[in-house]
Amino acid sequence: MYDVGKRGDSGKHITRPLQQWFRDLTTPLFLKLFANPKASDWMYSYRTD
Repeated sequence: MYDVGKRGDSGKHITRPLQQWFRDLTTPLFLKLFANPKASDWMYSYRTD
């Protein structure tokens, strides 16, 4: 059971400088697009009769 969890986490660690640079470059863009109230407003403001 422990091995399954360990393998599931294996691809989430950044070890190369290029990967880190790309992550740091794109994170603000993704946060601006997807982690703001307007991005999910269509879903949470939906009302039914």
